[in-house]
Amino acid sequence: MARPTIIDDKFLDGVAEQLLTWIGEEGNYFLKDFAHTIISPATNKPMRWRSILNHAENHKGLRESIDIAKEMSESKIVKMGFEGKNQTFAIFTLKNISPEWREKQTIEHEGGVGITGIKFVEGPSEDGEEGTDGKS
Repeated sequence: MARPTIIDDKFLDGVAEQLLTWIGEEGNYFLKDFAHTIISPATNKPMRWRSILNHAENHKGLRESIDIAKEMSESKIVKMGFEGKNQTFAIFTLKNISPEWREKQTIEHEGGVGITGIKFVEGPSEDGEEGTDGKS
């Protein structure tokens, strides 16, 4: 028997508000850490970030809060790098969490593409006769 879902829009509105408060606090950078501060009424255990993202698919307010929090998180990490706290950490973290910061590689190819080493064998013909390669 499935566990009843107690997570409703009112609860998710609260999560959305708490997220924006949490990300604004000093020392809070990673949104997965936020998830563990929320106790799910369905399980009485800390929520997982994936679960919050799943609920956000059907809850516009939570989705918007997540988008804002991602931007705030990214900004905080950039500022950390500018302030010289740990520039290398900031660079690699941004590359890992945001596609906008990843290095892009373009590979150009000139010439053709060929396929070798493939042997084509005819199968039975429509009248049931074997192919012309002499194999059954």
